Amino acid sequence: MNGYVSQILGPGGSAARILSEARSPASFARRGDVVDVIEAYARKAAVEPIPPLPWSLVRLFADAGNRTRFEKPYFERRKALTALEVAILAGRDADGSLMAALHDLLWAICDEYSWALPAHFSLKRPVPITLDLFASETGLYLAEALHLLGDRIDPRVADRCRAELRRRIFDSFLGDYPNEWWELGTNNWGAVCAGSIGIAFLYEEKDPARLSAALERVLATMDGFLNSFPSDGTCLESVGYWEYGVGFFALFADFVHQYTNGAVDLFDDPRARVIARFPQTVALSATRTVSFADGPRFFSSGSAATTILHRHLPDIRLCPADFGRPSATMPSAKPSMWLRTFLWNDPARPADPLPDGAFFLPDAQWLVIRHAPFAFGALFGDNGSHHNHNDVGSFLLVDGDEEGPMDLGSGEYTKDYFGSGRYAILCNGSQGHSVPIVGGQFQQAGKNFRAKDVSFEARGGKVSFSGDIAGAYGLEGLASLRRAFEVVPDEGRMSLTDTFAFAGAPMSVTERFVGYADAEVIGPGEARFGVFLLRFDPSLKAVVHTETMSPHGRMQGGDDMKQVMMLDIEVPAGLREFTMGFVRCGKARRRLNAKSR
Repeated sequence: MNGYVSQILGPGGSAARILSEARSPASFARRGDVVDVIEAYARKAAVEPIPPLPWSLVRLFADAGNRTRFEKPYFERRKALTALEVAILAGRDADGSLMAALHDLLWAICDEYSWALPAHFSLKRPVPITLDLFASETGLYLAEALHLLGDRIDPRVADRCRAELRRRIFDSFLGDYPNEWWELGTNNWGAVCAGSIGIAFLYEEKDPARLSAALERVLATMDGFLNSFPSDGTCLESVGYWEYGVGFFALFADFVHQYTNGAVDLFDDPRARVIARFPQTVALSATRTVSFADGPRFFSSGSAATTILHRHLPDIRLCPADFGRPSATMPSAKPSMWLRTFLWNDPARPADPLPDGAFFLPDAQWLVIRHAPFAFGALFGDNGSHHNHNDVGSFLLVDGDEEGPMDLGSGEYTKDYFGSGRYAILCNGSQGHSVPIVGGQFQQAGKNFRAKDVSFEARGGKVSFSGDIAGAYGLEGLASLRRAFEVVPDEGRMSLTDTFAFAGAPMSVTERFVGYADAEVIGPGEARFGVFLLRFDPSLKAVVHTETMSPHGRMQGGDDMKQVMMLDIEVPAGLREFTMGFVRCGKARRRLNAKSR
């Protein structure tokens, strides 16, 4: 991509084209109801103290492993920045009180000890100028506020912002900074950091040599980011991290497209086009997606990432009405994303349809089957990806807005969550997934712990998906554990068969099924998990028990503690095969033909 630098810096390049519609209050009038919510939030922020970030919060990650108590006020500051900026741009600041509050907020952000999160810098460094995700984002948001609000910002505040941008972002990036690893672009960090830094440079840097040097590195990172995806476009980090990383790639690519008046089109890249389709490939329904790895169960196809991508790639499914949901009207801690979603989404536009079908991603070994309202998702692969969960052979089932067994998604981010205790946490280890426990042992983490002999076939209204998952456990005595799914989509049913072979004495197996929906044992060989009826060998003992987990984002306004349901079925040593049938509760039970032998 480095060949683009001279084109970007050519005579036609101009930031004046960027978000030109945002400078007119009329652009906000068509969604006055949303702006009313934003204005109310901004006025509340204007009269309340700016959330403090004292030492007692800064030290918590290093001393106690807690991230959320610092991060909540940190992100509240950036939500207030969104609300104040939008309300001012929308013409809701006749008395100037919101601009006065914005000046104070910008000054306070410039005062922050670090723009990075404590989880991403070391307190052993005397001045933690660290270019992490959120320091880079903060640089972008300040640069864009300066661009959009122009001379409405007091020049003394603007000068302070520019001085901090130069010190914390520009000079650090072009000088000696400690986090250059993400420049390889091997995960979402590359796109978020490089995209944010690249845009900030294009807004503010006036020295052509410095700007050229920065863009060369930014474009190299973006190239590495696109190369980090397998050829099938799967984001192994999860759909949520696709939205984060690809969202910032799209933000940067769109910026460059506008800046160069269309002369540079980073969307016209076969890799980008395949990657862009990933969320619509793995969507389970209009509201739910596969929640593999540290991924969410819910995904909006009216998000900033899909909104920007749809402008350049019309085959990307868009559901703009999603932006009308109450949670979407609230300010985001990412003002650049919120503005584009608001300005470029028309909630009156009909949602693009989500087609039925069986969608197999061969590189990732993921499968999604949709036959609305029924949907099924499963994966094989390995236990060594970024944001990995030990989940080889796991699966999930939904029926519209209702769930059966489900991947739990991500838990609350703490020091342990990304440290040595990661896989003791319920949602990360195989103990928190719908996979067997063999001889009391869970799956292990690492690229070497993987499935083999994976097979996919769709024929005659049935879809078969199978693989040997014994390698995920690393047990010498487990010769093979072949897990086979057979799905009949138009009947809303699925059967699962696990076949065991042991090298030496056979081991007992616990077949575990996990999710958030209510589960109960109805009688011998019969259970219910959410809206799905389960049938299995009535001679096998089955119990349901519960645990709780703290979901990611709980302290930032997300869910409270969640109850997790676990259905355990004991398969005694010597039994070589276990079969279970699943069908939507509304279907006739005679369709089930589940057995153990």
